[in-house]
Amino acid sequence: MELVYLWVEEYKNIKNQGFNFSPRFTCKYKDGELTIDKKEHVSIFPPNINITAIVGENGSGKSRILECLEKIILADNGQELDEFKYVLVYHKEVPLYISNIVMSTSISEEVVFSDICSLVYKYYVSDKKIHRARYYSSANLRYFTLEKQGIVNILSAKQDSMNSFHISSFMYEPVKVEISLKSYDKLIQEHISLLNFKKSDEIEKILKAITDLYHQYLSICYIEQKGLDVNSNILSDKELLIQNTTTSLSQNDFKTFFMTVATMKEYEISKMSQEQKNIYFHKDYWHYFEFDFIDEKERRYNHLSHGEKVIFSQLLSIFFYINANEELLFLFDEPEIALHPQWQKQYLNEIINLLQKIPKKYHFIFATHSPFLLSDLSKKNIIFLEKDKKTGNCKNVNDETKIETFGANIHTLLSHGFFMEDGLMGEFAKGKIEDVINYLNDKESSIKDNDEAQKLLNIIGEPVIKNQLQRMLDSKRLSKVDEIDKIKSDMENLAKRLEELEK
Repeated sequence: MELVYLWVEEYKNIKNQGFNFSPRFTCKYKDGELTIDKKEHVSIFPPNINITAIVGENGSGKSRILECLEKIILADNGQELDEFKYVLVYHKEVPLYISNIVMSTSISEEVVFSDICSLVYKYYVSDKKIHRARYYSSANLRYFTLEKQGIVNILSAKQDSMNSFHISSFMYEPVKVEISLKSYDKLIQEHISLLNFKKSDEIEKILKAITDLYHQYLSICYIEQKGLDVNSNILSDKELLIQNTTTSLSQNDFKTFFMTVATMKEYEISKMSQEQKNIYFHKDYWHYFEFDFIDEKERRYNHLSHGEKVIFSQLLSIFFYINANEELLFLFDEPEIALHPQWQKQYLNEIINLLQKIPKKYHFIFATHSPFLLSDLSKKNIIFLEKDKKTGNCKNVNDETKIETFGANIHTLLSHGFFMEDGLMGEFAKGKIEDVINYLNDKESSIKDNDEAQKLLNIIGEPVIKNQLQRMLDSKRLSKVDEIDKIKSDMENLAKRLEELEK
């Protein structure tokens, strides 16, 4: 599945703009007419992989494009999206399109089109919300997660295929999971927010008075299932809870699985029984447990930095999803957030290494600020955006952008690929250096003398700027010496003249 083209009439700051996502086609839409032309191209990726980057300054519309795609994807089957008008072209054997616009009949008959209401494939999204560690999924959309419950589920779900998961640039691959029961007090505090605020103090008191472990478990299940409709009279009666709570765990099962983790905490993931996985990793129960992961070097997930967790979670999730599905579209909003530049540099290479292990079709779309991602892509795989200076609207400027990105120097990519017209230096440093220049040119400046100017020059890191300013300062010093010598000479001449006049 390959996304080819998106045209949006009006959504937030996007107005009448089209975006080409595939180097194999050129698409245009205008006034009900959609044209799709094949074009020759040299792909730097394997034939089953397409990667597109969306770049531009903040506010230029990168995230808005992803939002439009999400809204189209998540539209209910059989219903038209009426929030904005759009045309979406994708490729599956032949180009296909979906749209909520009445299309012209003059579309080329050489291309076979199918008018469908909703895309039927699975989509997986990682966005900036990942850094708030939340889990969300729907029928056609999944967010990657840093949460350990989601990670442990992935590690256990496809153990056979996960054996080939390997990250060369970041060697953290857990083989064991440590499981422990959350304290009853912690469970109470986590679930008290589900209750009616007026009742919460009363119910918290009832919960804290329960000492039987299975009774405690039933009370938490009941609160989860009833929410604001919790009956405080039922909570204190174990038999009534059994009658009013849906649970697949009998008291014996509870003792077998929940109490075992009190004595046996570490499990080798590959050797866990399916019954154990069904309990410990099932979404209905995993919030009762605390998890940690341990690799062969005894390194723990809890000890990883935030950036290490991000790269591990993203690559693990990608590998899991490509094993589980036939054709995938991945949408990423700034996946490089929290990643060290070295990982940004290796990021795309790691993804391609993972994808090559499984011969399916994938399309990755990145909204990014990373010059390292751009240097791994051809210009034909990049959508360049600018924010219109008059209106603030999103503007596609691919035709005006002349830079060739593949293998380009990152300084060139920063200045041209991200439209940083006023240079790459920090504004504070830039202001200080401009102050030095003003002083050297005898203009208004906060610098009072040559010594103060020299101290600033000594710490400038850019050698070209530093050397040029040093020459200017040396020249200023020499000119001052020359001026002093001239004044002394003039004074000597005046003294001689005065002596002659006095005689």
